[in-house]
Amino acid sequence: MLDRQLSVLLLAVLLHHFFLLLRACPLLITALHGPAVLASLARGRSSPKRRAFARTWGS
Repeated sequence: MLDRQLSVLLLAVLLHHFFLLLRACPLLITALHGPAVLASLARGRSSPKRRAFARTWGS
């Protein structure tokens, strides 16, 4: 009985962390690509990164 409860608890914790990582991924991608996107915005060039940034942030 205790073994089953522990396995269910472990599964719940793993799922929780998985969904937290999914939520954090767009933030991590934006943080990694942010400087390059902002530089291309300053130059006024349209690139796939700029379009993705504009879609994400609605600018």
